[in-house]
Amino acid sequence: MGTVITFANQQGGVGKTTLATQFAYFLRLERQAKVLFLDLDCQSCATDTLLRDEPLNKTAFHELFDPHLDKIQIQETTLGIDLIGSQCCPEAADTQATPLAQLQYPIRHLKPLIGNYDYIVIDCPPSIGPHLTLARSLTDYLVVPVRLSGHLVKSLQTLYVFLETTPEITTKICPVGIAINEYQDTATQRSLLTTLEETFPEAIFRQKIRYHSTIDLASRGEIDNGKAAEKELYALFREILRKLPSSLCESFVGSVLNK
Repeated sequence: MGTVITFANQQGGVGKTTLATQFAYFLRLERQAKVLFLDLDCQSCATDTLLRDEPLNKTAFHELFDPHLDKIQIQETTLGIDLIGSQCCPEAADTQATPLAQLQYPIRHLKPLIGNYDYIVIDCPPSIGPHLTLARSLTDYLVVPVRLSGHLVKSLQTLYVFLETTPEITTKICPVGIAINEYQDTATQRSLLTTLEETFPEAIFRQKIRYHSTIDLASRGEIDNGKAAEKELYALFREILRKLPSSLCESFVGSVLNK
């Protein structure tokens, strides 16, 4: 069976899609893994990145909610990453309000595919709702990208309480940890990082992604001229893989609920 890794955070603008797509590139190019990318976000940013703005002409994510779907047609990309992409259309937007019972259809369609791949990477929309519940039902490991600002700790507690208490399709979920993005080492960020480490002990990846102008190129898989960004991204991705499997599931979720 393939390993399913989800990138999720209900806050937008934290670099979630950039890290998810770059992780897929890393698995394919550096590890020669067979990778399927599942874009659950109707903004379709990950789909546009992986297809380099070519049209999606195979099965789109929102079509998985059709109980009569006969066969999933996988979209191939130029870098060899298979894709079930998303589209900006009313049908895709409507799936964000899907009743829990209807999540059985995409789950039923997707589960047979998992054994065909080494890794399945899922990019969730920046919200708490059915798509996150769907990803949770499939996921082995969860990565939560964050930026150190605002009410970060409370936001993370809300996210993980949702993961723990939402009515379950399955109990299969094992969070990996928190990935710090756009770290600038200011006094404010250092203070927030200390609070985060105290609230979520052992949950934060040691490798931080600092702010780089070249990270915008990284979001398209073009980081040949961004060696500092590339080095940090790949160090983070290796750390993610080293933690699989991990025992963080009970300790991490438990630490959130006990705070």
